[in-house]
Amino acid sequence: MTTSSPITVLYVPGNRPERFDKAATAGADAIVIDLEDAVPLREKSGARTAAAQWLRGRDRSAVPVWVRVNSGEDLIADLDAVVLGAPNGVWLPKCASAADVCHLDELLNGFGDDGRIRVSPLIETAVGLWNVREICGAPRVAFVQLGEVDLAADLGVRPSVDGSELSWARSRVVAASVAAGIAPPLGPVSPEIRDVDAFARGHRTHRPARFRGARVHSSSAAHDCP
Repeated sequence: MTTSSPITVLYVPGNRPERFDKAATAGADAIVIDLEDAVPLREKSGARTAAAQWLRGRDRSAVPVWVRVNSGEDLIADLDAVVLGAPNGVWLPKCASAADVCHLDELLNGFGDDGRIRVSPLIETAVGLWNVREICGAPRVAFVQLGEVDLAADLGVRPSVDGSELSWARSRVVAASVAAGIAPPLGPVSPEIRDVDAFARGHRTHRPARFRGARVHSSSAAHDCP
């Protein structure tokens, strides 16, 4: 993934393989095949198969491709399916500690990856936020992300439109990234996926805090955020 700013990362549900090629040519700086929240439980097996087939056959010189895997008992099945396709990295949801990343590192090693697959932990709980400095320094971590919707729910916070109630959490994640010497955190997904003005405002809110870029669902139109 390039470190230039702004960065646009396009989410694609793993159970919508007809969108994979379209996403890869949509002009985003990277795409993420989502095997987690975007995929219903009954469709996860098929999504793994579709993602694995597409990854193995894609043009690896084109846009970087990451995979958001499931945590818990589905993690091994996800990695077993996608590692041979050599994605650029894996997004680890609900990361609570450096031990979670070390476990993922061990699994990737066991599946034969030699360290080329990077990891981006998603900080989505109070425990993860408390441990974010250690998470940033864990093996393979390229950058972290703040899952603000899930974090707010875990904290019992109801954010306003600008999300200022979580500004302290953003600052903590930025400081942890700088201290660990990794890339700045990636901006969170905006819940305003069809309100272009709200999306742009959210993007501008995160820029002063040294977040970079934006995550966009494939159901949204791509727009510049000045």
